Amino acid sequence: SSSASMPTRNIFPASSSCATTKACACSFPTPSRRGRCRRNSLISPTAAPSFAAITCNVTVTSISTVYSPTVATDNVSTGSYTISCTRLATDANSLAWSLAANNGLQSGGGNNRVNLAGNRYAYDLYIDPAHTTKWQGGTRFTGTLNFGASLSASVTGSFDLVVFGSQAVQPAGTYTDTVTVTLRNTANNSTLDTSP
Repeated sequence: SSSASMPTRNIFPASSSCATTKACACSFPTPSRRGRCRRNSLISPTAAPSFAAITCNVTVTSISTVYSPTVATDNVSTGSYTISCTRLATDANSLAWSLAANNGLQSGGGNNRVNLAGNRYAYDLYIDPAHTTKWQGGTRFTGTLNFGASLSASVTGSFDLVVFGSQAVQPAGTYTDTVTVTLRNTANNSTLDTSP
């Protein structure tokens, strides 16, 4: 068996391998690099002046796991994202948002993949516990952030990272991937933040 450290969304290793993946903001590489995000202001005077001063950032937890490719059962790890926004008193008190994830740095065969010197293991991110809907492409988390009378608000959600069982054994080690997530204002499709 192996030990994998799937830090920032780390992904697994082989029977004797290790993997690291940082998902969402999914940068599965460095464990120390927790989903850090840049803060971007949504300034769209013509398209959506009511959201002009709203500022948001998104963060994603780190995931570490030990993976053995000789085990038939899928390796499942749960991560979470947090969206935090602030507004001015003159702005609208709600914000419709969507959170998308790309396919990482070395996807192939319809799956995301972690990599170590050209050796890879397949995995995917899912938005539902039943693992029927992948978090990628046009499939996104969506919601409405309600500020009420407050000038700040946040929302948190979860996702699953699934490393598929019974994969071909690769050299032991730490396997990594980086998945980028993008937070958008669905009212005008403008980008509010990206991570990492």
